[in-house]
Amino acid sequence: ENFYYLGGGVIKKMPTGGGGAEAIDFEARMDISRTEEMAEIFDEGWQKLNTEFYDEKHHGADWNAVRDKYKPYLKYCGQKEDLYNLFARVLGELNASHLGMYGQTRPNLPTASLGVRYDETYAGPGLKVADVIRHGPADLEGSKINPGEYIMSIDGQDVVYNEEFYKVLLDKVDKKLKVVVNSTPSKDGARTIEVKAVGSLGQLLYDQWVEDNAKEVEELSGGKVAYLHIQGMGQDSFKKFKRWLYGDYCQGKKALIMDVRYNGGGWLHDDLYAEFAKRPHAYEQSRGQPRHTMPTQYWNRPVIVLQNEYCGSDAEIVPSGMRYLGYGTLLGQATYGGVIGTFDITLIDGTTSCRVPCAGWWKIDGTNLENYGVPPDIEVENTFDSVLGNKDLQLEQAVKESMKKIGG
Repeated sequence: ENFYYLGGGVIKKMPTGGGGAEAIDFEARMDISRTEEMAEIFDEGWQKLNTEFYDEKHHGADWNAVRDKYKPYLKYCGQKEDLYNLFARVLGELNASHLGMYGQTRPNLPTASLGVRYDETYAGPGLKVADVIRHGPADLEGSKINPGEYIMSIDGQDVVYNEEFYKVLLDKVDKKLKVVVNSTPSKDGARTIEVKAVGSLGQLLYDQWVEDNAKEVEELSGGKVAYLHIQGMGQDSFKKFKRWLYGDYCQGKKALIMDVRYNGGGWLHDDLYAEFAKRPHAYEQSRGQPRHTMPTQYWNRPVIVLQNEYCGSDAEIVPSGMRYLGYGTLLGQATYGGVIGTFDITLIDGTTSCRVPCAGWWKIDGTNLENYGVPPDIEVENTFDSVLGNKDLQLEQAVKESMKKIGG
């Protein structure tokens, strides 16, 4: 006799008298009615939100009426993408964040990048390089391309700036490409280099933005104010934040600009607050050594929290708590207004997921942070013209406010 069980998606058997497990090969075919399957997906998503949405009153929506309003349209859904679009309207009746129904999509061939940006006004011949992304593939020794130079061909194909150009880079991520570069728009006297193309430039562009912000704060404050950006409300960002906060860079400053703009959230608020809650309570000193505080790591200098309308979820909880606890002054724009704890479930087909907001967040005074938008203490807008002019008015004002606090 054997025990039979499911392990790792495989049916296995194990003798009752002892011995090793053995996988059982089997194959089964099943006919699925797409119409009935999509109806079940609709019902599962609706029911989960019926019983577990954080507000039992569903933000004022008659949830049964919502189901009855949209379910008849299932007969027009020929594929799951149609169902997802239909269910998006169901979710819209809640007027809430952290919602969605989605499934697997067909993977697209990625378009690679050389790590440069082009002068879009230049019609050719070749591509004129507007700038090179710092630490990117075209900023490395042996593969360096300079702003103002011209790229005449990539991987053996002549290029100009148009839609056809990107086909040259299709499915070339992580591949070494031969690039012909010259200081003039000609192949005469050009050099050929190898550049290992990359996929997304997002992290490289982010790192460059942070470096530029820190440099600007350093210049505007005369080296007195530190700048730290928190990319996401997760442990990786927190570890990086602590390394810089307690390193030589911040410890040599008199104030801190803590930037959470463009942060989509996570779960980090209490960890961050704990760093600002620390207070020195004693000194420790070994013979012949300088004394130091206990705890050794703490921050008790002024903090300006930079926020904007792209701050969501935990990136709204953090500034709200920083103000309430007295740890910092908020500057910028009101936050997005999407603060609910959520989780994802997988529905009957095994490929469709539905988000279920299950826990609301309120300030101590009873204000629901969902659909609220945390207002700043000092409102500063980065206008359209300032963005076009590459001026960060919020960052500039944060430096001014920091200097006021330290008497600069």
